[in-house]
Amino acid sequence: MQDAPDASNTTIQANVDKERSELTPLYSNANDNGTLRLIVAFFLGFTITLTVALGVGIYYGKSQVVPHGGVTSDDETCSYIGASIMRQGGNAVDAAIAVSFCIGVVTPHLTGLASGGFMLIYDHKDRKVIDSIDFRATRSNDGGIGVPGFVAGLYMAHELHGKLPWKTLVMPAYRMAKNGFKVSASLIQSEQHLHEHSNHNENLRQWLTPLTVGEIIINMDLASTLLSIAESGPAEFYNKTLVNDLKLVEMNSADIINYKPVRGTWLKESYEHYDIIVPGQGSGGPFLLNNLKLLNDSLSPLVSAVEAYTNAAVNWDPPFASNINTVDVNDLYVSVVSGLGSLFGSQILTDSGFILNNILELTNDTDIRPTMLTTPIIVIENENVCGRRLVFGGADVRDVAQALVYLLRNPTANITQSISEPRVRILYPRIFVERPNRISNDDFITFQQQYEIHEAPRPYPSINVIQKIKDDITVVADWRGFGSGVVF
Repeated sequence: MQDAPDASNTTIQANVDKERSELTPLYSNANDNGTLRLIVAFFLGFTITLTVALGVGIYYGKSQVVPHGGVTSDDETCSYIGASIMRQGGNAVDAAIAVSFCIGVVTPHLTGLASGGFMLIYDHKDRKVIDSIDFRATRSNDGGIGVPGFVAGLYMAHELHGKLPWKTLVMPAYRMAKNGFKVSASLIQSEQHLHEHSNHNENLRQWLTPLTVGEIIINMDLASTLLSIAESGPAEFYNKTLVNDLKLVEMNSADIINYKPVRGTWLKESYEHYDIIVPGQGSGGPFLLNNLKLLNDSLSPLVSAVEAYTNAAVNWDPPFASNINTVDVNDLYVSVVSGLGSLFGSQILTDSGFILNNILELTNDTDIRPTMLTTPIIVIENENVCGRRLVFGGADVRDVAQALVYLLRNPTANITQSISEPRVRILYPRIFVERPNRISNDDFITFQQQYEIHEAPRPYPSINVIQKIKDDITVVADWRGFGSGVVF
């Protein structure tokens, strides 16, 4: 039943009743036409306003509706490059590749063209692991420097899963090296780790000594190398650049030219109501999963993780690496961890603008492709497709375990707080505490009774993370890495 017309509309209603009929479907009325024009004008204005607002939001990275994706890394500019790649139609793999090359420019103490590591790719729409790419460094001689897998590994990921042209992904890093990038606090803090009275790091020392935090610097040698990689792929890099640079350490040229990354295995373990996914043999992932059963819920998150992951089998010097995470609009999740081994790796700065690794010095494994403690990690709330998902990783599985326990013990907590919680470096019987010391009194007393307590040297290793719940994306860059995350 229709409501009775308002008195003010009586004349209009009468005109409609009189003139509108099946015989005159296209009737014309001045009052109605004026109202129609007003309605059309209103909706046209609303549409334009909404379009402009969405355009501004997408361009400047502020999500006004459902987020399209997210990126976290140890550098703000690199994270924005990853978001830009996805805005151009690239997927999370493309973005991870572009950010990895960028991070290799701005954090040369952690990673770069001579590094090794892992990439883990997960498709949440199909709820399956797409790939686990293993680009660890390989042995060539008895020294500590391995044949790096960084460039070949990223190229394999692009060939198998990328969408945009390879050159499009490498050129932002080239421009950073050529046009300039900011010196980070992490880079300056790492100078204290340079070996004194050493001849082999003289080039690196001369390059670093005059630098200050925030200064804009360029690396033209690296820019030239990146341009070659962008235009020719990895072939010239391995066949020419690396062969020449690794003559310094008497490495077999055939081992360099024949280097191949591998599509490795991956593992999944259920813990409480989560599925935890990591790379398989050769990464820190198996150690992470094997020791989940040792976590003690009656202890604090920190004490529980430290006790579960203090193990003589992996009592190696803590490695350093960079962690990059990307999530795209199609629910493709990527985590990459790559590193040089120690800070500044071998401390040999090549004429091609990058630093050689010392990865083989940090392992007791004598295999051709030695095990690393590095691991990316993807965590999925099981039995709930729209539930909580976490994408992160780290240089040292012992650090990753501490972050994991913080994140899972209190799933409703702010993840910024969880990642910011105190962590320690483990080298049994010693543990190394970050400053300022934010460990609770009870936990600290427990540690004093079981370990030798030392101050952890800076910079501290970072663990960046992306969380997705339903369609909401939260990105957190660890304060320890001075980085930034982007949601767009």
